[in-house]
This record gives sequence, C-alpha cells and structure tokens, in this order.
Amino acid sequence: GNKKEKEKFELELDTENIPNGEYFIFAKILTPFGEYSSSEIKISIKNEPKRDLQKEEEIKSGMEIYSSDLEKKDLETEKVMSESKEEIEKIVEEAIKKIEEKLPAREKEEIKASLEKEKRETVSEAKKGLEDLKKKIEEEVRAEKNIPPTREKEKIKLEKENIKESVVKKMVEPIEKVEEKLPKEEAFLLKKEIEEKAKEILENINVSLKGKIKEKGEISPMALLDSDEDGLSDWDEIRLGTNPFNPDTDGDGYLDGVEIKDGFDPKKPGPADRVVYQDVRKFGRVSERLKVEKVEIVTLPEKKEVLKIYGFGIPNSFVTIYIYSKPIIALAKVNPNGYFEYTLDKSLIDGTHTVYLALTNNKGEIEEKSSPFVFIKSGDKILRISEFQAEIPKGPVEVLSKNFLILTISLILFALSLVFFIIGFFTRKQIVQK
Repeated sequence: GNKKEKEKFELELDTENIPNGEYFIFAKILTPFGEYSSSEIKISIKNEPKRDLQKEEEIKSGMEIYSSDLEKKDLETEKVMSESKEEIEKIVEEAIKKIEEKLPAREKEEIKASLEKEKRETVSEAKKGLEDLKKKIEEEVRAEKNIPPTREKEKIKLEKENIKESVVKKMVEPIEKVEEKLPKEEAFLLKKEIEEKAKEILENINVSLKGKIKEKGEISPMALLDSDEDGLSDWDEIRLGTNPFNPDTDGDGYLDGVEIKDGFDPKKPGPADRVVYQDVRKFGRVSERLKVEKVEIVTLPEKKEVLKIYGFGIPNSFVTIYIYSKPIIALAKVNPNGYFEYTLDKSLIDGTHTVYLALTNNKGEIEEKSSPFVFIKSGDKILRISEFQAEIPKGPVEVLSKNFLILTISLILFALSLVFFIIGFFTRKQIVQK
C-alpha cells in the first residue's frame, strides 16, 4: 500500500564555462516504450566578467590629450572603408547586369531571382572580407612597429594575402555558378575583368589603410594596442565602453570586434534573432589563432572511456568545437594563458574523425577556424593523420579495399604478362623447328 518514493537527481552547472544568455533546462529519459522529456525551466546566466578599472583609466587618461586627432584619423579610415565597400558593390552589380545581358531570354527569367540573392550574398561576404583585411593590416602595422601583442610578420602577411584571395574568389562566384550557360570566351573575359578590378581595389585599400593606421600610431602608439586580441584596439574599446582586457566583454561567447563588425552590442549578451549554423568544413578562413593540439582517450572515475581534446585559442574567449564524421558541436572556455581542455561526454565510434575549432558570430556564421585535426580512433588508441593524408579522409576499410584492388589488378597484369611470354616462347620455338 506504500507509494514508491520518486527517485531524485541533481545537476551541477559550472556557469563560468557557459556563455551568458538565456537557456532552457529539461530532463530526457529513454525507456523501452519510447523517449520522454520533462517540462522546461528557463534560466539566465549572467556572469560578471572582472574588469581592471585602474588599467582602463590609465589608457583613457594617457590618450585623452590625443583624442581629437585620433577621432579625426578614425573618420578618415572609415571613409576609405565606406568608399571601398561602395566600389565592391558597384563591381558586383555590374557583373550581374552583364551576366543577365548575355543569358538567353528564357534562362534569364528562370535564374533572375537566384542571381539577385547571389548578388546580396556576394556583396555581404566581400564587405566582411574588407573588415577582416583592415584588422590584418592593423596587426601588420603593430608587428612592424614592434607594438605587442606581436606575431611573425611573414605569417601576418600571408594571412592578409589569403583574405584578399578569398574576397576575389567570392566576387567571381556569381559568374562561376552560371558559367555553363554563358559563351565560354565571354565568361572567361568577364571573370578576368572582375578579378582585375577586385585586386586593384584591394591593393588601393591596403595602401590607404596602412597609411592611415601608421599615422594613427604616430599620434599615439597606444592607439594601436589590442591587448585582448578581439579585433578592437584598446583606444576603440575605451571609446565604446567595452573591456580592453577581455575579448568578450558581455561574456556571451562572441568576440567584441566580431559583434561590432556585425552590428551587435558587445555589452549586451545574446545571439541574433535568427541563427543559421554553417558547416565549418566549407565556411570560415583558417587562422593560426586557433589550434587543436592533441586528442586522446581518457578513463573517467566511473570507468567510462571518453575523448579529451586539447588546444589553443584567444585567452578568456570561448571556442566552438566541431567533430566529424557524425557532427558533434561543443563549447569550451579558453583560460587566461590561451589554453583549453575539453572532455567529450559522448562516446565516439571507431573510425576516422576530424576536429575543428571555430570563432562564430551572433548569427552562427564561422568567422575563423583552425586547420583540421584528423585522427583514427580504434578502441582506446588514437592515431593522428597528417593534413596531407587527410585531404580526402578514408576509413580503414576503404584503405584496405583500395590496397586489395591494386594488388588484384597487379596480379592479373602479371598473370597476363606470363601467359603472353609463354605463348611467345612456344611460337618462336615452333618457328625455329620448322
């Protein structure tokens, strides 16, 4: 007659390692009769990031006397950026117009809507590329002037050239997508024309911005500092009211510089109204600021074997971890030394897997990503595969099948050669006997 007491469970959340924002918590159980979920409880995480107000005040007072000149230089820089973005938009619009003129009337109507969408996306991505280029030029000037934080100049230069190439590539995409519908020679000439115009604009931006940023550094070297590597100079952060020593002032998992670039408030946590997550294998530019260092199998106290990932990122920021073959997405907090460890609570099947780290914006788009870390899991063993080997990752069965096929073909060819040799030998013998 006694009612069985309901079993209880407790959940401990380490909120310091979860971005600020609103979340829903619910329990899910799996029974022989199906899967069941409890009602949801809404929670808000509002960690208060620590601020070094004394250091912030020192920067502010140190640059106060230069504020008027610095603001003037910022306006000049913004004018260069604005004019360049207009030029980019004009080139893309002209390219779309030329495509429409060269398309047969019937096909023009069919793909008109898709061309319009392509134009918007191309312009948007190209403009983002210009913002990335600006950040890289600032980093290059800091490196040339030996203003910390500094990195190898050649690496920065290479990253800058990669950004330029990606912008050019993006601008010719609308033509490539309809290339088969255009006369071959005209498509080639149109692509070449756009590439040349894009490269010219990018080179002009490079020269102009570099000059303006150098002038800004001459007014005050402190104006070029980016202590937290979030894409905003300390000077900009003081003006905006963000924390120059924390890359994510509001603690929502997005860098301050990324939020400003995309029109979000870096002092107010929260993603965009509409978030569409991208495939990290296809989107985002590779950055040396993110790196997967090691992957290994560890045994938990309850004797469960799980995957542990080690890596580097921007100190005090959040990185998103993507694991393939079956997509798994996780979030890790990078410590003040730029290092993180993440233990996956799900078991991973044996086979080939790839890990990426990424910085995303509020809309879920990939801003930067690490190079792929490819490995084979076999029981409790992890074997890393080099990037060259991993260009087209293959599972162990596929590799064995390929090797077996090559061996079989080789044996067949050897057997045929032997048969032809024997036939030839006896034929020559008969001729000699005759």
